[in-house]
Order: sequence, then C-alpha cells, then structure tokens
Amino acid sequence: FDGDDMLGVGDLRQVIDRLTAPQRLSEGDMQRLLQYLLEEADLDDDGAL
Repeated sequence: FDGDDMLGVGDLRQVIDRLTAPQRLSEGDMQRLLQYLLEEADLDDDGAL
C-alpha cells in the first residue's frame, strides 16, 4: 500500500479494515490484533513483514 515493498503497521491496518468492512474493529481491538500479528510474524523485529 505504501510502496516500500514491506507490510508495515499502516499496510496491515488497511488490509484488516478491508477484510472486516463494513464492520470496523475498535481502535483497541485493532491495536491488539496488530500487536499479535507482529509478535508472531515479525521475525526480525523491524515492525514490518
């Protein structure tokens, strides 16, 4: 989405919003989901996939 060839928090947020539309996650739920995704999948701890 942002053209940097990596999936960062902003990119993941856009994907989640599109997958959950028209219902939106609360900001707290979104933050928890992003945190869990990065904890599990971000193997080099750079904040992106």
